[in-house]
Amino acid sequence: MTRLFDRFVQDMQLRNFSESAIRSYTYALKQLAAHFDKAPELINEQEIKNYFLFNRNSNSGHSKPEKS
Repeated sequence: MTRLFDRFVQDMQLRNFSESAIRSYTYALKQLAAHFDKAPELINEQEIKNYFLFNRNSNSGHSKPEKS
């Protein structure tokens, strides 16, 4: 993905995260980036909040979050 993504993985490795935890976190980061169709470092705070709310409320039939 990006240099930031690589650093994200390296930081988790240095903190002794398990391989399954690293896979889970990187999967979540890739899902976030894919949702907004841009690199994670280009996603702003409001977009992240909207994404979290969308995921939290996704079982209640809410529409896709707005892209700021």
